Parts: sequence; structure tokens; C-alpha cells
Amino acid sequence: MSEYCEVTGLSIDNANKYNLIHSKMIGEFSHTEVSKESIDELNAVFEKLVKKINPHHSDSKKRQSLTNHLERSIGKKFKAKDVKQFGSSVTGLNIKGGDLDVCLIIPGADEKKVVTNISKVLRGQGMEDVASVVKAVVPVVKFKDPRSGLRVDISVNNTLAIYNTQLIDAYVKLDPKISDMIKIIKHWSFHRNITDTFNGTLSSYAWSILCLNYLISESIIPNLQNTENKTTVEINDIEYDISFDKDVTFSIEKEHSMASLVLGFFKFYSNWDWKNNVVSMRSGGNIHREDKSWDNEEPNAIDLINAGKSNAKVGKHHLPIEDPFDHSHDLSRVLTAKGELIIQNEILRVLVEVNKGTKWNLICETIEPERLADLEPEDLFHDLRNLELKDIQNMKTKVQGEINGLESKLKALEEEKSVSIRLANAMKGIIEETSGIKSEHKNVHIGLRERSAEIKDVKTQRDTINSNIVIPLKYIEEQLSKVYKRLTNELNVRRIPSLNQEISDFSWFFELQEMHKKATEAEALHNKYVELAKLQHKDIKKLEIYESQHDEVTSKMLENEPLLKDVDIGKNGIRSYDKRVYNINRAIHKRKGEFQKLRREIGRLDAWLRILKGGNKNKSKRRSRGTSRTEKVTSGPVTLGDLSDLLASASTEKTTKKPKKVSSKKAGMKKFGKFSAHRGNRGSYQRKD
Repeated sequence: MSEYCEVTGLSIDNANKYNLIHSKMIGEFSHTEVSKESIDELNAVFEKLVKKINPHHSDSKKRQSLTNHLERSIGKKFKAKDVKQFGSSVTGLNIKGGDLDVCLIIPGADEKKVVTNISKVLRGQGMEDVASVVKAVVPVVKFKDPRSGLRVDISVNNTLAIYNTQLIDAYVKLDPKISDMIKIIKHWSFHRNITDTFNGTLSSYAWSILCLNYLISESIIPNLQNTENKTTVEINDIEYDISFDKDVTFSIEKEHSMASLVLGFFKFYSNWDWKNNVVSMRSGGNIHREDKSWDNEEPNAIDLINAGKSNAKVGKHHLPIEDPFDHSHDLSRVLTAKGELIIQNEILRVLVEVNKGTKWNLICETIEPERLADLEPEDLFHDLRNLELKDIQNMKTKVQGEINGLESKLKALEEEKSVSIRLANAMKGIIEETSGIKSEHKNVHIGLRERSAEIKDVKTQRDTINSNIVIPLKYIEEQLSKVYKRLTNELNVRRIPSLNQEISDFSWFFELQEMHKKATEAEALHNKYVELAKLQHKDIKKLEIYESQHDEVTSKMLENEPLLKDVDIGKNGIRSYDKRVYNINRAIHKRKGEFQKLRREIGRLDAWLRILKGGNKNKSKRRSRGTSRTEKVTSGPVTLGDLSDLLASASTEKTTKKPKKVSSKKAGMKKFGKFSAHRGNRGSYQRKD
């Protein structure tokens, strides 16, 4: 018996692993039509699912806040003409866990170089999981914002993606069913781990295109690109047709329920002829491979799988999906051998499991659930509901202890950072402040500051002279000697110089004399600069001795800080201190991230303790007119967004108290705003009237 299938070429093990696509290849795959009862049941399931996977309304605020921050920091630094969101955040097709796509418009920029530099800036800002992908068709930097929890993709001059977003947005606005269907498909592909281009499967955008292509091919919705109003744009010297009808009124017929649309999608692509056809949304269905010259190139998936190279990329155009505007761009170019087979296998699996009567949540059972560890849980208190009050109080005490320890460590780090900055600034000669420094330091600081001004003045004078006289002093003296001898030696009657030659020699001699005078002055200034620098360095050493006398407790805390190990201070002057400050900043940022997580955790524990202690006490007559806050929280799973609304409503109630009378003097001062230091909120600046 052969170890390989004679029809497909798959090994026996791989034929079992990809059993459904294998059975289709050998003509044995089949499924029955779904009953009306199952359709009705799925409709109810999908209605609940869409509500469940829709991001909380606070998600859009987080996305906009983060975009504003990137515009102020990244956009301003790289002189971006514009910073725009695109993709699902704009079309409303984002689901929980979805990325944020941002595009920087920088005319004339080297996209790969800018993406690499952006990644460095993001690391400096404390962003997590920063990775730049410069070899992609569109270079992108990927990262996670620890504050919002959002994963972000930043690209540069990805103008066509913005037009693609506008096209998909126009389709989504035709009928709410379109948006809901795409979200259901994206939710399924996300949990089945087949929507990850970096692991060799299709992008979220590609799944959206597949959905729209199905709806257009089946004449469920109109083809918006089938228009006579032509619009073209030129990007990187290539002209693109971005025409589509923007003002179309349309509704999907009632006979197309959500369940029939979703199941129709899987049935459509289970029968799709990938061998001969290209998915072409703009054409209203498909184009034959020969019409685009998109051959199914080597290596093929089966050969790679059998060779144990399942993660290797397949040849071009294996599951060809044409971009609606860039017709040379195949959205399946990222596929690996494993990705190609598993996508087809998963599509067939849905039909098989629905026929079996399998629940939709099991059909969408998460593959590699550890991928989703960072996602917000559906119930904020899911791990606390079965714990006793005493256990939760102990958890809170433990977290509070960790917070106190971190606060002490952060204080120590901030003190060490301040010391290192003062020393670095002393070396640079720009110390401006002496207040708060011990009395024995003051004289040293004053001397450093005064000498710094003198050093700067001497250096400026020296450099000004040297910029005007480019010839070294030694060479000037050599030239003076040669020209002097030429002018004073006895004349050779056979080689008498011309009048013009003598005028030129005398002019050069006088010029050399002036240059010699200035060069001598520059050398004297340089010697003075060296002496002053030595004195400055000597005083800095004194200051270093003073500053090294830290509090013993602070020193012990710093010894336990791993990010500050192997930083040798004092050998390389300014660079060593700058490096120390850099490492201290890294340590501070990391500890602040831990601190914020602990603060959020203690807030969560406090909220649950209030719920447990409150019980039904809030159900008083005074609240009979509306739903109590306790009822809102305990009626079901509580998300982070729900908790945010709860706290906001509590804040509103507190502000309904009768306002106190303010004296005229205080009232007059209010118009000047707040002068004291206060924490700001990123992206929430509001201009005062």
C-alpha cells in the first residue's frame, strides 16, 4: 500500500490532518441542506453574537485618543502632512480584539526608512511588541499600546488603502446585514486562527473582500464599481481607477436572513474553482486565471506539506484574490502551505458541523487560545464570582502591598534619574539651578556654571577664527619662510620675475602675515580651552563624589533593579551618564506599567467588594424610578466599558449638589484657569473659552 494518496499526493498522515479538503479533492465530500429549524436557530444565535462581538462604545474613543497621540508625537516628529485611520476602525467592521490601522502621509518619504525610525521612537515611548516589517509590499510597524491595550499597524503613504476603506464603507452603508455578516465571518476566522498574514493566512481585509465578492456574485447586493463615473488617481507614477457609486440606496431582500447569508458564504467558497478562477470583486464575480496571467506557481502546498515545510510560502496565486483597485495585487500572496490547506479545510468544516447540529460557539472554538490572553474578558469579574469575601479582601491586601513596594522603587528610580541628569548637565556645562543642593555643593556648581560660560566663549572665538583660516599654523609658517626667501634672495639675471609675479608674491606674503597673526591667536585660545576643560573635569569629579552619597535604602532598591545592571559610570563621561539615564527611563516606564496594572486590579477588586457588600440594599424607594447601579452591574457579565459607565454615572450624581457660593475674588481668579501641576489625559485636551 502506498504511503501517499494517488489522487492528491498527500501522505496518509497529512490526508487525515486535512481530511475535509482531501475528501473534496478525491470527490467524496458532501453535505446536506440545512433545515428551516436550524436556520431559525442560527438567526437567533447570530443576532446575539453580533451584539456580543461589537466593541464597546468606549472603544472608538480609545482608538481616536491613541490616533491623536500618534499624530502629536509620531506625526509631528516625522513632519507628516496627515495622520489617518483606515480599515475596520473607519468602516465599523472592527470586532473585539481588532487592530487599529493608521497611515502617515509624508510626501517624498522613504517608506522603509521612516517605518524603521518610527519603530525606534515607539520603543522609546514604551510601546510593547514593536516590530517593523520593511520587506512587505507596504512597509508597516506593528506594536501594542500598553495604556489602551490596542494593537496598532502604522504604514506610510498607504494612500490606496484609504480609498479601499472608502469603497468598503460604501458597501457597508447599503444595508446593516452586510456589516453583521462580515463581522460574523471575521469573528469565525479570527478564532479559528486563519486571519493572520504573518503566519501565512489571509488578512482581515481579504476576508471582507471575499464576503463582498460573494454577495455581489450572487446578486444579493449591487456592484458599486460598475459605474460610468470614472475617477482615477496617480500614486507613485501608477494610475489607479478608484471609481465607484457613492450615493446608492439599497436594501437586501427580506428572504435573505442572516443565517442564509452566512451559510451561503461557506457553500459558495466550498464550491469555488480556485484552480481556474480569480476572485474579482470589481468584476462582479470571477476572472479566469488566463485573463490575468496569474498561473498557479511552484512550489505547491502539497509538496511542501509532504516535505515537512508546512510554514514555507507557496508560489504565487494559489488562492488568488484581486484587490478591487490595485489589480496587480493578489491578497493571497502571503499564504504558506499550511495556511492554504487549512483555510479550505475550515470552510468545509463549517458546513459539516452545521449539518451535524453543532452549536455555533463550538464551530468557532478558539484555536491556540493563548493568542487572546490580552483581550478584555467578557465578564470583568469572571474570576471573582465564586470566591468568598475574605479571599477577595486578602487579594486586595496583597495587591496593595505590591503597589506600596512599587511606589518606593519608583521614588528611588526618580531620585537616581535626577542625580544622573544633574551630573550629565554638569559635564555639558549647562547647570542653571543650585537651589536644593547641599551647601558644600554650591560653590562647585557656581564655579562650573561660570567656567562653562567662559569655555563656551573661548570655544566660539577659536572656532570662528579656524572657520576663516583653513590652513594650519605650521603650514602658514612654512609658506612665510618660502615666500620671504623668494622675495629677499639675490636675483638670477637669467630668470628675472615679471612685475605681476612680484605683486602676487608680495600680496601672498602680507596675507600670510595676517593669517599667522590670527592662527597664533586661535592656538592660544585652544590652549586656554584645554586648560579650562581640565579644571571643569576636576570639579565634576568633586561633584560626583558628593552626589554618590545616596540614601542607603535607595541604593539597596536600585541594586535589585535588573535594567540598571552593567552600566559603568564615570569612565566614558557624558555618554555613560546618558546611557544610565536611558536605562533608568526604561526601568521607570516598565515599573509604571506594572503600577498601572496593579492600580486597575485593585480598582476591579474594590468594585466587586462594593457589589458584594451592597447586595440588595440599593433597591430603595428613592431608586424605584430607574434601574439601580447595583442591578446594572450584577444583572450579568460586566465589561470594562460597563464599569466605566457606572463610574461616570456615579460622578454625575455627585455633581448635582447645590453649588457653593464663591467669593467675588475667587470668582475673578477662576477665569485664569488652574496654575497648579495636574495630571493630564492623553488626547482629551479642551481649549478654554
